[in-house]
Amino acid sequence: MQYPCHTLFPSEVVGFEDSPRAPKGLRLLVEALGAEVDSFSRELDCCGGRRRLHEKHPGAGIQFAQQKFDAILDETKADFIAVSCITCLMHMERVQNILNEQLGEERYKIPVFDYNQLLALCLGF
Repeated sequence: MQYPCHTLFPSEVVGFEDSPRAPKGLRLLVEALGAEVDSFSRELDCCGGRRRLHEKHPGAGIQFAQQKFDAILDETKADFIAVSCITCLMHMERVQNILNEQLGEERYKIPVFDYNQLLALCLGF
């Protein structure tokens, strides 16, 4: 699961969650669709696409994402990553392709779905 930065901070302004340090909204929505959501150590970390980080400092954006992917692969049984941000979706898909090209193998191949896509699939679309 990837919580988008802009729904968590500044919490006193956006107000999507009771606590940006312990968000639960997206988790509850995904679980309501029948998925089991595993926690992992970098769950609240940025995807690396924040504020165009990946454009200004490509290596840093890729490194953020790789650390997140490694935690997901090592600590969960994830079949996919749920997001609710188009930047997270695009960045996480793009970076997996970049990392696989750099490694010359397919280590990073976790499908990334926007919550709306998951909802549509569950409704039979």
